[in-house]
Amino acid sequence: MRNYDELADRTVFLHGKMPTCGFFLVDEHQMGNHLLTNVSVLDYLLAEGDLFMPLTGRANHILTLASFRSTFADGLAPRPRVSRPVSAYPRYGDAGNDAEEGGGDRWLEWELNDLPKLAKELTLKQGALRAEEMLDFDAFFRRVVGREPPAVLHFAQGAQFSASRATLRSTPKETYRWILELVEAGHLEVTFYLEMSWLYVLHGALETEWDASVDGDEEVPPHPSHHKPPLQPSAAPLDPLQPLLTPLRPSLGTSLPRPPRQIARRARGQRRRRRAGERLARPRRGAGPRAAARDGPPRRRPRLLGAAPRAARRPDAGGAAAMLGAAQHRLAAW
Repeated sequence: MRNYDELADRTVFLHGKMPTCGFFLVDEHQMGNHLLTNVSVLDYLLAEGDLFMPLTGRANHILTLASFRSTFADGLAPRPRVSRPVSAYPRYGDAGNDAEEGGGDRWLEWELNDLPKLAKELTLKQGALRAEEMLDFDAFFRRVVGREPPAVLHFAQGAQFSASRATLRSTPKETYRWILELVEAGHLEVTFYLEMSWLYVLHGALETEWDASVDGDEEVPPHPSHHKPPLQPSAAPLDPLQPLLTPLRPSLGTSLPRPPRQIARRARGQRRRRRAGERLARPRRGAGPRAAARDGPPRRRPRLLGAAPRAARRPDAGGAAAMLGAAQHRLAAW
């Protein structure tokens, strides 16, 4: 945005870490940095023409299916390589070539890969937006590109490409500003959508692509089928304080459930108090004004300093609600 009016003749978009091939690697503890096999950073820096964007994958128009390029996916042995000079699309399309190593540069089979679901889940975790405030991919694409998404959408994962000044300016500055404002407002899902749309934002797609289709009759395997499954983002760890709050959530107008041992202990206490009351009600021998004056009121067991009365140690529904509020306040402060 800041340099839109002062762009260089050519701008290269790359990640700020060591460039490596692939993305999901066989070693589940590592990830590649979005280069195709036999393609280097130098290819991006020395590229000519309006747009240099070697495509790494394709998706259906709602981003729930994906097909990756054989020279991008790791786990194939032997590894196919991109032919030189580097082409934007796989050399052999869907067919492949058995005569070449690893079957050649081609598209792999379609796989289930629900990107919008992942994007929205990660956005919700940030806490800045509600589910109904997030954008759908179709609405984003129509607003940015000006037409509906193609049936088969091609992308460069990681959004790494090289583009001329004229290509970058083929999309108005106001469109870039609109995207930036969304991101700054917490719309993380937009960053995923934009990554999948750069080829169309920069008007680099062939017009014939809009008429392509996905074969829906094939059985689509789960993502990914060409290598060991990547580590899925683990569920958010449970809050260690959650077990402390769970027992303190009675429904309105009900008392807290008591465990059997506590119920039995309470019943024994009631029986002791009932027997004690009966003993106090029975007349004693020699009872009279003098005995009453001499003995005074019935003696009670002394309570330890700071101990709470029994009534306070047996909360009713109102007491449970007060305890819940106090516990939540303490935990929030902590």
